[in-house]
Amino acid sequence: MGKPGYTHYILSSNYRISEFQSALLSVQLKRLGSQTDIKHKNGMFLKHELAKLGLIPLKDDKRITKRGYYFLVLRYKKKSFANVSRDKFIEALNAEGIPVHKAYGFPLYRNPAFTRKALGEVYNRETMKKVPDYRKLRLPSSEQFCDEQIVIPHQLLLSDRKNLQAIIYAFSKVKENLDELKD
Repeated sequence: MGKPGYTHYILSSNYRISEFQSALLSVQLKRLGSQTDIKHKNGMFLKHELAKLGLIPLKDDKRITKRGYYFLVLRYKKKSFANVSRDKFIEALNAEGIPVHKAYGFPLYRNPAFTRKALGEVYNRETMKKVPDYRKLRLPSSEQFCDEQIVIPHQLLLSDRKNLQAIIYAFSKVKENLDELKD
């Protein structure tokens, strides 16, 4: 999404949760197994169906036997969609009521937390000598992936088959009407 929630200004971690959050989580954990099963099954179904339209699902890692899916990530190749930009395609899907987005709008190393100044507040001088200058770093595959990704949020993967079909229909409808999206 490229929004402030994905922009990091300092390197840090906070693995603590409050007692209230813990109480809510302990109740939700009872549903984890069944929700994981549903999201895995529905994710596999959507990947298969949306691949038919030209969207490229991420490759499965054979070591993973079941996906819990926080996001279902798909690659959008402009050439397969009449050179309509990914952002226009997402905008059209959102207009159809499908809340897809682009997740991380830029690679992690482009965050302000990776500036020399910010890193200097975390690391000592000796360590800083070994840290690359991220402003000069170019990782073309990471940059390209951030420009191509479309993500379906995990909440949609808890839908029933009728709603999954509606998602597929919306993707199909937008693809069939790409001429209307051209600049």
